[in-house]
Amino acid sequence: MLLLSSLARAQDAVPQSPPASPTPLPETVVPPADASRPRATLERIPDTVKLFPVEVPYVHPLYREIESPAKLVEVAAPADYDGPASLVVAVKIDGEGKVLDAQAVEPPVKGLANSLPSLFPKWRFIGARKNMQPMGTWVSIAFELEIQVEKAAFTSAALTAVGRDEPLPVLVPDRVGEEWIARYPKSLEPPEPGFVSIEEVSVLPSPDKVKWDFDASKQTTRVTALVRVSELGQVTRFVPTGELDPFLATWIRGATARWKVTPATLKGRPVESWATFSATLSYTLDNAKQKSLRSIKKNLRGTPKSL
Repeated sequence: MLLLSSLARAQDAVPQSPPASPTPLPETVVPPADASRPRATLERIPDTVKLFPVEVPYVHPLYREIESPAKLVEVAAPADYDGPASLVVAVKIDGEGKVLDAQAVEPPVKGLANSLPSLFPKWRFIGARKNMQPMGTWVSIAFELEIQVEKAAFTSAALTAVGRDEPLPVLVPDRVGEEWIARYPKSLEPPEPGFVSIEEVSVLPSPDKVKWDFDASKQTTRVTALVRVSELGQVTRFVPTGELDPFLATWIRGATARWKVTPATLKGRPVESWATFSATLSYTLDNAKQKSLRSIKKNLRGTPKSL
């Protein structure tokens, strides 16, 4: 130990010479470029790896993996129902106000249009004017009705799980207010000689003798919809598809809470799922009482834009 201590003290006593300063690097001189010599070009290396677009397989957005689908146990028919609805009609009149034709525009219940052929020949209007001249046009009027439907029965009904590759159906848009009317063009389509759009007249025509009447009738319609069935077997969403009448869609939606359904299962447990509902519904269009009548300054002759 004494020897190691002595060696350590002797090393500390030896004076340490300062470190030598680093030798500076010689300055690099870049010769000026010769403008007369062509510049060297870099050879392109071919890309041997090419990325191809990956095709993503289509999957229905409502598809759910299940073991057993939801099943209908009992489909309760809608109870008798009455509610308000607007029947918009495009009426063709000449310059003197004589009615030449009338057509329902997207009626809330298609059966209402059956009354028009017997009604419009008796109607009369005060004619339209453009630049003080009599002018033929298509008048847009709306009958505000109280519609009654009753004696409903599903003559057939089926529930099918939404398939992975099933195409998207056409949905029935909810008609809220009259925004749907704005989808129609401003001008007559197709144009008619001697007739102008109701939006081009300077003096609007007005109903002079327009009476609504309706007789009860039995109706049959096809019902298709997307339904969501909860893990408790309750229909929590009813989204009508196809060409179901808007008024009937509201009526049927109110009855789905009373349907009895066995939920779908996955790994032995009940799960939420989506299914396609298809059925045939018979009912009686019992009454359609007129509450009021109004004119709309909007052309409804033409092809509407898609929603």
